Amino acid sequence: MRRMARKSFRPEIIQQGRELFLEQGGENISFSQIAQRVKIAQPSIYNHFANKTDLLVAIFEDAVSRGRVHTWPDALVDESADKKLHYYMTNTWNFFRNNREAYKLTLARYYYATFNDEVRKINEKTVLVARSMIKKIIDEGVEQGVWTTESSEATASTIQGILMEELIMGVHGTAVGDGDAQLRRLIHVIEKLLNAPLIPADQP
Repeated sequence: MRRMARKSFRPEIIQQGRELFLEQGGENISFSQIAQRVKIAQPSIYNHFANKTDLLVAIFEDAVSRGRVHTWPDALVDESADKKLHYYMTNTWNFFRNNREAYKLTLARYYYATFNDEVRKINEKTVLVARSMIKKIIDEGVEQGVWTTESSEATASTIQGILMEELIMGVHGTAVGDGDAQLRRLIHVIEKLLNAPLIPADQP
């Protein structure tokens, strides 16, 4: 007789863990709370996560994956580098501006990375992957003659740093002002850095 495959509750555990994290903060959530919400026995959670740190890492990784779907210029394969970079900057800004949950999880990831080694590793990996994607666009722009740079690595690192600083301070943070105006200022800063305009993807 064929044995039925055991149902994996991992997605539900991550979802409920994320919701509790946003409601109460990471220090205050417990596996017992999550088990009640998922409607499973608490020991079942340990089939998927050894401890709360494992769950936090999974929550942050899931948030990063969701963000990439909405912000990375994967659909612009045949577009020029200036359009790809404009798309990434604009979509990243608007995604976090319109998605407070993603914004709060990003801030939390940076905060936990200051004292939790496992979260620090995923944070460093996330930053490195994004920087590599930006570097690829910068290299494409150099090949296309859109802009020049002495070091695409350094330029990508600078752009990533500027973007994250503006996101933290400008989207829902302490900076005051119209969001669209702040985005235009951010684009202008990057254009000045590259000494080249960034063209919206919907423009010919």
